[in-house]
Amino acid sequence: PHTIPAATEAAGYRITMEAVNNVIKHAQARHCWVKLVFVTQPSRLQITIEDDGIGIPQPVTPNVGLRSMRERAEELGGTFKMRPRPEGGTFICVTIPIPEESKPS
Repeated sequence: PHTIPAATEAAGYRITMEAVNNVIKHAQARHCWVKLVFVTQPSRLQITIEDDGIGIPQPVTPNVGLRSMRERAEELGGTFKMRPRPEGGTFICVTIPIPEESKPS
């Protein structure tokens, strides 16, 4: 078993909550899908949030929520990617690495 550090756990939770909150407030979506995956090679937490709403307004103007999601991921050496879904709506993928010292020996 692997241990996810508290900082990674907290960032993952906050990012997920902010993304779902954005779907509720802005997307006019019928569905929202959240997927959390622990990937082992290399160790990382991967979070995807998708919705079937109205999509991202162009050009994208990052609001406080989008900036905070990106900053939380990047503070821990991770990535934040957001793009329109081909079938409509928005796709967000966040990856946060799990530091080596968190793995069992």
